[in-house]
Amino acid sequence: MKMKKLGAERVVGVDYLERCIEQARFVAKWFDADLELVQEDAYTYCLTKDEQFDYVLCFGLFYHLKYGVVVRWFNRFVQPG
Repeated sequence: MKMKKLGAERVVGVDYLERCIEQARFVAKWFDADLELVQEDAYTYCLTKDEQFDYVLCFGLFYHLKYGVVVRWFNRFVQPG
């Protein structure tokens, strides 16, 4: 939400729990923010999408992942610079 308020053209939220996506929809509606919300686990999302982002924020995710996966994700999804 904060990134959208700071002027991001596109914000994508990914979570595998439906209740978290519903909470995000509620907050987005409350703040009149256009967010893309995807109900999917991070592994599937990252392995099936060919996108890059200026910023990637993870909350409560890293301790679930193997170190090598994290490094590959950031190399693939975060734009250089």
